Amino acid sequence: MPGRGGQRLHREAGEHGSALVADACLAFPLKTMDQPINILIVDDEPKNLTVLETVLADPGYRLVRAESADQALLALVAEEFALLILDIRMPGMTGFELAQIIKERRKTARVPIIFLTAYYNEDQHVLTGYDSGAVDYLHKPVNASILRSKVAVFAELHRTQRECGLANRTLLAEMTERRRAEEQLRVLNETLEQRVAERTEALREREERLRRIFKQSPAGIVQTDVHGNMTLVNDRWCEMLGFSRAELLGRNVADVTDASSLELTCENVRWLAEGGPDFQIEKNYRRKDGTILQVQSNMAGLRDAAGRYQGLLAVVLDITERKRAEETVTRLAAIVESSHDALFSEDREGIVTSWNRGAEQIFGYRADEIIGTSIMRLIPEARQEAEHEMQRNIAAGQRGGTFETIRQAKDGREFHASITVSPLKNAAGKIIGSSRVVRDITERKAAEEALLANEERMRLATEATEVGIWEWNLFTGFIHWDAQMFRIYGVVPTADGLVTYETWRRALLPEDLVPQEELLADTVRRLGKSTRDFRIVRADNGECRWIQAVETVRTNEEGKAEWLVGTNLDVTARTNAERAIREEAQRKDEFLAMLGHELRNPLNAIRHAVQIGVEAPQNHVACQAAAKVIDRQSMQLSRMVDDLLDVARINRGRVELRVEALDLGPLLEQAIAAVRPLFDGRGQTFTSDIGSQLRVNGDAPRLEQVFVNLLTNAAKYTPGNGRISLHVRHQKGEVVVTITDSGAGIPPELLPRIFDLFRQADSTLDRALGGLGIGLNVVKSLVEIHFGRVTVESPGTNAGTTATVSLPSLLEWSAAGSAPAAPPIAAAPPKPVRVLIVDDHIDAA
Repeated sequence: MPGRGGQRLHREAGEHGSALVADACLAFPLKTMDQPINILIVDDEPKNLTVLETVLADPGYRLVRAESADQALLALVAEEFALLILDIRMPGMTGFELAQIIKERRKTARVPIIFLTAYYNEDQHVLTGYDSGAVDYLHKPVNASILRSKVAVFAELHRTQRECGLANRTLLAEMTERRRAEEQLRVLNETLEQRVAERTEALREREERLRRIFKQSPAGIVQTDVHGNMTLVNDRWCEMLGFSRAELLGRNVADVTDASSLELTCENVRWLAEGGPDFQIEKNYRRKDGTILQVQSNMAGLRDAAGRYQGLLAVVLDITERKRAEETVTRLAAIVESSHDALFSEDREGIVTSWNRGAEQIFGYRADEIIGTSIMRLIPEARQEAEHEMQRNIAAGQRGGTFETIRQAKDGREFHASITVSPLKNAAGKIIGSSRVVRDITERKAAEEALLANEERMRLATEATEVGIWEWNLFTGFIHWDAQMFRIYGVVPTADGLVTYETWRRALLPEDLVPQEELLADTVRRLGKSTRDFRIVRADNGECRWIQAVETVRTNEEGKAEWLVGTNLDVTARTNAERAIREEAQRKDEFLAMLGHELRNPLNAIRHAVQIGVEAPQNHVACQAAAKVIDRQSMQLSRMVDDLLDVARINRGRVELRVEALDLGPLLEQAIAAVRPLFDGRGQTFTSDIGSQLRVNGDAPRLEQVFVNLLTNAAKYTPGNGRISLHVRHQKGEVVVTITDSGAGIPPELLPRIFDLFRQADSTLDRALGGLGIGLNVVKSLVEIHFGRVTVESPGTNAGTTATVSLPSLLEWSAAGSAPAAPPIAAAPPKPVRVLIVDDHIDAA
């Protein structure tokens, strides 16, 4: 490698001489810039390799094919490559495994790898690729332009690295050549020293004195010959320029003189050569590192005994820092004078000592009006005590600071000001006063107050509408929520309102996350606006909520998406209400279909029975059977109509109860007797345990309707040979009636809504058990207007059902344990009356 080669040649320089090293450097085999770049392409499919060769065809590339991981490793051992394009899915060893081996080897560890794959498209695969050392991860089919662009980047990087290596070797050759020159200079110095040693003792003493002066002088001393070549330099001069003595001796002064002072230097030399007197000038030199050295130079001409000019002697002082300080002072003075802020100072007694143009503009005082007067002229009376306190603190050594307050202009106008106060110290570090920077912030204050008022109005508006507002900076990734957003998501508010993208991402239901992220990405891509609904799980209580979001993209001056701004609104209640409305409408539709079905069945039976009576009036047996059918079916129609009328009356609150104290026992017996034929017809076993003293307040027909309905349901949904039981007990001031069956049970998902109107387990038209789904709703309503409760429980499908009715108990039984008998009504012969019947249905009339 270039680094090791350079070290080897450097060692040879010490052993064989600088000439051999220079020759070796010049003869070192360097790769030229036009040599093709080696690129290794690895894929187990030759056709894919051919495609890559076609896409990357370029005179500047040398493409090497490898159809397996082993071939790739052999190629990497044999040659140096600028880039490796690697397929992941290969037999024997995957691209991930091959990349791991390559990165573990020192020779190939730095070779860039680009993965190509048509299968590994998941995020974890991409992460695995980058963990394996890849610099890029592309999916097939690959965009040829993108691939060529990425390959060009790494090819250019390799060329740059190769060019740097070439430059390093060139630099090594130059350094070797310089060392050769230094060696020659050393030989010349040795020769010169030998000649000096041969001079007289007087010259040696003179040179010794000069060396002591040179060494001890704080100034740089340099002597030149008639041509301006330096013949004598001291250590300080070498230190100032950054050169060694050997590098300076024999070198012309013009070589280290900055171009800005070169013409002046030539004029000075001519002046001295022509017999001009000694003089002092300021000029610039150029240090070895390229920086400017500013000096004050005292220059004198050197002449021989005959007065002929022999050169010059210069005593040089480094004034770079002084010049820099002067420039700083000048620059600061210009800044102070041109600043729009008020910049002024005061002494320890509060007397203004300086005043810039910005202060004139802000306060209205000219410098000649204010300097020498008290600073209290600038401070409203109500705030002067605070000013005195601050002056005392500054005098006591406090650092000062920045604050906002009110100040007063010449015309009496008061304005908001931002003031920075700093102590002023003399050279001894003693505080002699303070400096002030005052900025008029009246407009900013007005804007801030307007902004605060606007934000307050916005906050009240968002709180009233419960709308949360958020902002997402697409460049920085910062997301800001207002207070309502934190309330919607159940997240503890942060001090600055900032949250991470993960805060929102974790809240979304997994099934909603991907579509929402895709919609956001599309909105940013379109620079448009979008509206979306999604579900979240609140962080505080785990409750699932529906959110309606609206967002829009804000672009920067370049037209690129910079901000995504939007709102969130919790629409859970609205969504649930809409769903309930849809379900209610669906139930009503199903009910109407069932009603038509349930009405058609008895009407068909009645129509057929009427047809029999018409066609065979002499067949008394058939006519009697048909009459019974008509009676049963009309009773069924009557019950359905009564149920529907009950629902209508209950919903409109028009149910009239004839409440009286009654014994629930006989009423239950009547209800059982009404349903007993149904039990017997289905072969069901019915048992009851009613007991006595079951007095309640209620409407007997309505309560009988409740228990008939519950017993009928039990019979309908219990198969033949099933069991049904009725049990009555007193419990905590209530009469509790429990009806239990071993029938079909109720599905768990239906149980919470079993009392809803039109609710049935089977809502299809081919139901075997019939019914309109209104019975339990009527039961619940009738029980509740009797100040009671009704519940239905079921372990599940085919596990039976238990219905429980609880009614307030009446405890005021007579001592005999029976209710007082009603007074007898005297029998009277019926009196005939005339009744007018009005009905638009002739058969009903």
